[in-house]
Amino acid sequence: MKGATKGMLIPLLLFIISIENVYSQGINKDRGKSLYTTEEVIQMCGVPMDTLKMNQALARQDSMYSEYIKSIQSTKSKLSKVASVPNWRGIMSDVENQGSCGDCWVHAATGITEGQISILYGSRLNVDLDELEISGACGGGWPTQAENIIETNKIKSEAGPSPNLQGVRWGIASYSSTSGITAIKNALTNGPVAACFSVYQDFVDFFNDPVNKTGVYHHSYGTQLANHAVVIVSYDDNSSSWLCKNSWGTAWADAGYFRIGYGQCLIESMENSVVTVNQSCYGKIIPDLVPSLLSYGFVNNEWAYVYDNESVNSGQTLTIPAGGEIVFQSGRTLTINGTITCSGNASQHVVFTGLGSSA
Repeated sequence: MKGATKGMLIPLLLFIISIENVYSQGINKDRGKSLYTTEEVIQMCGVPMDTLKMNQALARQDSMYSEYIKSIQSTKSKLSKVASVPNWRGIMSDVENQGSCGDCWVHAATGITEGQISILYGSRLNVDLDELEISGACGGGWPTQAENIIETNKIKSEAGPSPNLQGVRWGIASYSSTSGITAIKNALTNGPVAACFSVYQDFVDFFNDPVNKTGVYHHSYGTQLANHAVVIVSYDDNSSSWLCKNSWGTAWADAGYFRIGYGQCLIESMENSVVTVNQSCYGKIIPDLVPSLLSYGFVNNEWAYVYDNESVNSGQTLTIPAGGEIVFQSGRTLTINGTITCSGNASQHVVFTGLGSSA
């Protein structure tokens, strides 16, 4: 659809699956257990293991941790005031329970993406992105892989709060990898960070002890069971620890969150693991969370989901770049008395969805 079209009324219809129907299929995001067996932990940790790379990364992290401690000791006396520490826990989506599915790497990636969506809109939206759209049969992987899929293909949200976020697609502008305590702290000023670490038997034992629910874990004994991916949301220099969001349900540890010490188990340096979203996610809700189609500011290949009637008045121009798709809720209309301009080609055309057809 190109060029100017005036005096046109487009009635559009979109069939919405009810939230109740979605939840009747057995999706329980906040259930979990306070105790997990060794076998269950191994099953849930879906990040691949490579012993040689583990040992190399461990040596590198030990060196980085040592340098970090020296740096802190030399600069501590020079600080005139303590800077505020970012803590994204209050803006994160609900803790989920991945159950027996070994897709922790996807939960870590969607976790930082969901966090950035809330940061973009300045409030806790509790967007629930569909991990199974990436992990499929629950195979292993890395947060970098998951973010690459979200950036390239976008990812849909499951049933969400009002306004209804079910079925809406989201994307990210870009992501990057980093490593080291200082680098992660710097990244946390812009949003949550995904990271992987090695899980040992004492990690299972530590958090299976009710006394340790809010304590700081340090590795001291036991064999390595697997690798695991989580979201770092804050840090505490007083206890030299990271605060992390897990995906084992709210009954586990501190309502699904836990603390792990600096320099522990490759948390700052495991290859392909420490990931941050560089730019805010592109929201797809119009106009509940942004003023209107006209002021939205579309980017290429972006979806938009419209909840209200929209108008392009005389003298106004609605411009949608290549690959855009606008989906209207049932009964909503787009009235054009001004100009609508759509760019694209055979592979990147603009689509308006309604009444089971496109125009």
